[in-house]
Amino acid sequence: MLLLSLPALAQKRFVAADMETRKPIGGVNVTTSTLSKTVSDSLGRFAVADSCLTMVLTHVGYESTLVNTTEAGDTIYLLSKLMLLPDVPVFGKLKPEESLEQLNKGLRLSKQEAQLAAAKPSSGFNILPLLSKLFKKKNKLSRKERLKKVLEEY
Repeated sequence: MLLLSLPALAQKRFVAADMETRKPIGGVNVTTSTLSKTVSDSLGRFAVADSCLTMVLTHVGYESTLVNTTEAGDTIYLLSKLMLLPDVPVFGKLKPEESLEQLNKGLRLSKQEAQLAAAKPSSGFNILPLLSKLFKKKNKLSRKERLKKVLEEY
């Protein structure tokens, strides 16, 4: 019985992690050279047979990676597809001053809109000034005066 269970124990264990954040990635599909398939758990852990020489790791948000299991460490880092977005050049032409003035004129608020914005009806009544008048603070001593008082009382 012991001899039959030994091949099942002959596995290589790995962790799939994000290259940038170094956090484990769950749900990584792993296809080995022996055509067996497995999926990493929520902590990025997975195991492949010891006889496996290479494996391909795939995930929706990451680049597919071919790994040689004899050279790989225990953690395999995947490169995010978001990091591979190409740069986008933006070209523009300077518009004449007239069109710039028209744009500024369109951005100005009307008199009524400015009054409504200044009123801030959504902010409601501010009760803090009223409370500060009701509960006036005692005259605070400066730090120097407090230290002097403490030393005198000591």
